[in-house]
Amino acid sequence: ERIMKTWRIIVLLALCGVALSAVDPNKKLLLVPSCEEGRPHFSVGDYNLTQKILEELLRTKKEFLVAVSTSNCLTCCKYEWNLQELRAAMKSNIFLRDVPFTRLDVTQNLWFTKMVDGLERYPSIIYSYDGKMYVYRYYWETTRIIRFIEQVRSPLVEFESLEEVELFLNERKRDSYNNSINTVHVVGMFYDLEEVEEDLKQFQLAAENSRGRAEIYFGLLKNKKEIKRAQKKYGSAWFEDYSLSTIFIQRIPNRYSIVDLSKTSDIISNILYVKALKLVDEITMSTHKYYASAKKPIIIMLLDTVYDEEGFVNNIKLLEDIAFEFEDVVHVVYSDGLYNERKREVLGIYHSQLPALAFYRVFEEPKLVYPPEWPLTVKGIKSFILDYYRFKPEEFNQRLNTSLLRLQKDKIYDVLTGILELNKTNYDTKVLQRTSDIIVLFFDSKHYDKAFEKSIRHFAYTARRFRELKLKSVTFAIFDLFYHQAPSKEIDTSKETIILFPYKKSPVTFEQDPKTLLLMKFLEENSGVRFHLPENPHVQESDLEDFYYKQVYEENFKEEDYLPRDEL
Repeated sequence: ERIMKTWRIIVLLALCGVALSAVDPNKKLLLVPSCEEGRPHFSVGDYNLTQKILEELLRTKKEFLVAVSTSNCLTCCKYEWNLQELRAAMKSNIFLRDVPFTRLDVTQNLWFTKMVDGLERYPSIIYSYDGKMYVYRYYWETTRIIRFIEQVRSPLVEFESLEEVELFLNERKRDSYNNSINTVHVVGMFYDLEEVEEDLKQFQLAAENSRGRAEIYFGLLKNKKEIKRAQKKYGSAWFEDYSLSTIFIQRIPNRYSIVDLSKTSDIISNILYVKALKLVDEITMSTHKYYASAKKPIIIMLLDTVYDEEGFVNNIKLLEDIAFEFEDVVHVVYSDGLYNERKREVLGIYHSQLPALAFYRVFEEPKLVYPPEWPLTVKGIKSFILDYYRFKPEEFNQRLNTSLLRLQKDKIYDVLTGILELNKTNYDTKVLQRTSDIIVLFFDSKHYDKAFEKSIRHFAYTARRFRELKLKSVTFAIFDLFYHQAPSKEIDTSKETIILFPYKKSPVTFEQDPKTLLLMKFLEENSGVRFHLPENPHVQESDLEDFYYKQVYEENFKEEDYLPRDEL
């Protein structure tokens, strides 16, 4: 109950992101100012839905499609092209060509949201079949939506032969992005119908309850001769002991999981809530029930499911790769993370970056969150999951922090490539016994933020400009206070500090904002070995045109802020 309450709050908050404005539901084409020219809102469809028309359709039509949106939704305008493609695909399908394609703007039809379970974002595709409404949940792609409709119309297929079962299991489909479509296949074989009559009813009921769960298909074989052939060919992969009745599930090609038939009353829950879960699922109010009592850990990715279509598709593919490898280890789910701060707090995600990844531990501490600094790759996520099993939560987070420090150090030292690295061993000879000018950046690599990154980029670029100008009298060096104790008490370890050690002179601390131009002028004024800088010394000759352009046309441009594009 507590979990359900949490998700009710999440959904309500998410829905608050939908603004409402007036619209005339009786016009066939509804054009609103927020839509781009050539992308008219509600331009695709047979007619607009009203409460009266819906009641009539439910009474007279076995099936119809509803495309739902809001009147000021820019994303809804974008998806008119997808709806045009979907309608064309339905018209070319002998079974769907006469299905009414209707439109609904919920702006003045909020009554509709109360009729449909799981309507949580706009635009949405809803398919009505036998008086029930089913919401499509995945990315908008015509092949997948058509398959969703087919699953709603017929979640259970009956076979006459073993070969038909094999074709069913070996089906491999791809969408228009050339991504493979991962389908869960549930096969029931019932040999002695009188003996397993109740099991068969439960199986058929499970298939009916799965209606609308895209890419979960049920297949049934009752032919005794064909069942014997199947038992002889596949043995224990499909059947338990010497039984000729079985239910098995294939979530990944050629990998089967047999359902325990010893307790008839558990057949439905064993199939729908344990064995036949989708490889990658969206967790919502309507699908949350499948994971409420999950025995395996749940890993969840927050995505932008509204505006970043390409990113959404790529990240789903990434999650599917993870799910394939860790099928028996974790449940892999995703959720929209665009507008909902409460959802982030529940997961312990306090950064704004999307996508974001975490273990779903609603009432447990500490929260286990994938570091936003890590690249989201199969390798990185695999390491994240394996460490979850190897270590206790506290050790797990400690290990993440250590890895982050290592990642930060790599990032820092990548920027500072080619600059002399000082430590306790070489500090005396390089600094105290110096034979030329040396400027040292003291920093703690543990304290990494955007301001620090900007500072080290300016420092590194200053060193690069001195090399390019052939000013060899100054050595640039760095000293990491995280790994080495400060060589002098005068050095402020709470922040990055730049100190010039001039030849045969006392050290001078750089007190200004660390920018390349300011650093270069500081060195010109304070170095032990004198030198003179050219005009605009921080700008390469090839970049002068870009620099002058910024001076003239960019209102808030400051000379000292300049960095060439390859240093940004």
